[in-house]
Amino acid sequence: MILDLAVQNTNLKAFRLSFGKGREDAEQFEYALNALTRDVTDAQLIRAAADALSAELKILTLHASHIASPDDEEMNQIEQVIHAKAEVVQRSLEILARLAPAGSSPTYSKRRRPIANSRR
Repeated sequence: MILDLAVQNTNLKAFRLSFGKGREDAEQFEYALNALTRDVTDAQLIRAAADALSAELKILTLHASHIASPDDEEMNQIEQVIHAKAEVVQRSLEILARLAPAGSSPTYSKRRRPIANSRR
């Protein structure tokens, strides 16, 4: 009984983090990428930004399934997808760092990775 309550409390905290701070971070990430690509015509840069945002949003959506899952195997599979998407975000950010126009806002590269680095 106590273990069940502890798990429920941990899941509630994870839910609050994911859909509170995690959602806010994803929105700031989206805003920074939109600002970076607003007046850009470089297809590779736009693609990298889109890949980063898509992967980040996928990670955010997977949090709910991970938090709600009572099955360790299912959680492990979700974590594998989260880690793969986190790698996509990282690679995309590296591409953006190389291709970003001079004088563009570096906000996207300073962003911490609380969503992509989520752990169970």
